[in-house]
Amino acid sequence: MFLLYGAMSLVLGTSAWIAVYLAYQNYHKSSESKNICLVIGVVAFIVGGIATALGLFFFTLPLLEMLK
Repeated sequence: MFLLYGAMSLVLGTSAWIAVYLAYQNYHKSSESKNICLVIGVVAFIVGGIATALGLFFFTLPLLEMLK
């Protein structure tokens, strides 16, 4: 079950990091919507960091239990 949680969190983290990249690209392209791109980038950065950390935690937890 933890592997499923870890996989879902890593997928969410990966999609959030892609959103950060796209917001960064659009921030430099458009001059009108810089605030929106900045907000989306910051929120996606926070969500991506948390989801990646949780994904790695849940993904490695069963592996650590198997080593005991």
